[in-house]
Amino acid sequence: MGRLVCVAVATALLCGLAAADRVFACTCAGGFAFAAYARSDEIFTGRVVTIMRDPTSQFQRLIVRVRVAESIKGSAAGEVEVISGSLCGFPFEQGREYLIYATYEADGLNVDLCNRTRTLDLASVDLSYIAGVNEGRSGANVFGFADLERSDANGQPAMWMVLSGTGGRFETVLEKGKFEFHFVPPGTYTLSAIGADVVKIMSSRSGGVVLRGVTIHRSTDAFSLAVTLRIKRD
Repeated sequence: MGRLVCVAVATALLCGLAAADRVFACTCAGGFAFAAYARSDEIFTGRVVTIMRDPTSQFQRLIVRVRVAESIKGSAAGEVEVISGSLCGFPFEQGREYLIYATYEADGLNVDLCNRTRTLDLASVDLSYIAGVNEGRSGANVFGFADLERSDANGQPAMWMVLSGTGGRFETVLEKGKFEFHFVPPGTYTLSAIGADVVKIMSSRSGGVVLRGVTIHRSTDAFSLAVTLRIKRD
């Protein structure tokens, strides 16, 4: 079966290799759901039971005990301890429910701000992708960034993106300037961003293939923009 690629047709076309995730500082938003799934050793949902400082660490490292509700990837079960570092540690709150992405390090199972861990109520995009993986769905990931400096005609910032075309209609929330659509079948699509000044688009198949990027700048008197994407097998 041929791999999926995405070809973007627009006024300004910038093609080349790109990375699925940016390098984020400690204020990072955690990258994309499909990339976080691929790089995490353990993914699970659960409620924080206790939070305590690690007495063996000279830094303000926290040991967080979580009661696992559902193991999504890996083998987490019962109650597990995750380590949240002092520099980029995730701000867990006792009693709250989370979708946790974690990786094994020398000192144990680690969670930080940049691995996309989030409260369960903010995990709709992640849970949708996970459901698709569990169902064995295939297709391209269309993902990228949108500039939110401009509002729409009603003064509201852009909050969602729409991808519609021959393979169907897909909607997703715009989260801190990032968007992602999953399991998009081959076809021709229009990607619309409401209220965005600039959209930077990348696409790849799950598992990582060649990425092609495009940047579209719109006129200042418009409140939406669109780019045509042709997703095909080669």
